Amino acid sequence: MTNEPSYVEGDATEPLTRGEFNDAMQSVGRSFESVVSDVNDVKSELGELRQHVDDRFDQVMQHFDAVTTRMQDDIVSSMKQVLSDHEQRIRNLER
Repeated sequence: MTNEPSYVEGDATEPLTRGEFNDAMQSVGRSFESVVSDVNDVKSELGELRQHVDDRFDQVMQHFDAVTTRMQDDIVSSMKQVLSDHEQRIRNLER
């Protein structure tokens, strides 16, 4: 934003001249263009941030899937071992 006054100096009861009106409209236009530029910059930054968050979330989910798969494998393996141990004890008791 520029340091231009946000009003037209002079007596408020006097009508604006065509030049004053044009100057004021140009100032409004520049301010609007600056706001649009700032909004576009923010949208761009948000898009980049969203992509980063999406990428990171995908990495976390892949790690989570790997961990849960390993845990499931460990649980199945442990249960098979317990079952095998119990079967062996039963066979020993039957003898």
